[in-house]
Amino acid sequence: MQAVVDDEGAFTDVCIGHPGSLSDAAVLAKSALYARCEAGLLLGHDKLGWQQPLWLVGGASYPLTSWMLVPYTQPNQTWAQDRLNAHVADARAAAVGAFRRLRARWQCLRRAEVKLPELANMLAVCCVLHNLCERIGEELDANLLHDELEVVDDGVVACGGNTVRSAAAEEVRDHRIAHVRSSSRRQCFFE
Repeated sequence: MQAVVDDEGAFTDVCIGHPGSLSDAAVLAKSALYARCEAGLLLGHDKLGWQQPLWLVGGASYPLTSWMLVPYTQPNQTWAQDRLNAHVADARAAAVGAFRRLRARWQCLRRAEVKLPELANMLAVCCVLHNLCERIGEELDANLLHDELEVVDDGVVACGGNTVRSAAAEEVRDHRIAHVRSSSRRQCFFE
């Protein structure tokens, strides 16, 4: 399952049904989200209600594109690159937390004894119900979250690193975003 999570922990886009053997980048390339983003249709609203393009924030296993910000993966990073990686990790924490709460809330996702053709529907229903629970502020039993396995986050270094699919995006990340002091919390988060 690939998902986009907003800053409140709700799933805003899910892609379910691709084999687990596919890389994160391959699942992304096959998703409807990818087609929408490539067409420039990833839009949000600023504080005044104006539509503007958004950035997705992904882990190191995703490609750097004109619409997805990913961390630097090379060794010996500059201070600005390290700071950007810290901001990306902070932003992705919303997605990591949402997946932890999803699995903790719906135990059937841990021990699913569902036929494979029904699994995608079960995952989708759990995501919708998760969003409802998040929107109404339903609290989770701390023991459920404590029992939840730690999410293995690819952090800022992954085997093979990310690929750059857009030289313009690399320039934006390297010269505009990495050197900006404040980070916007309006970004979407990707897991």
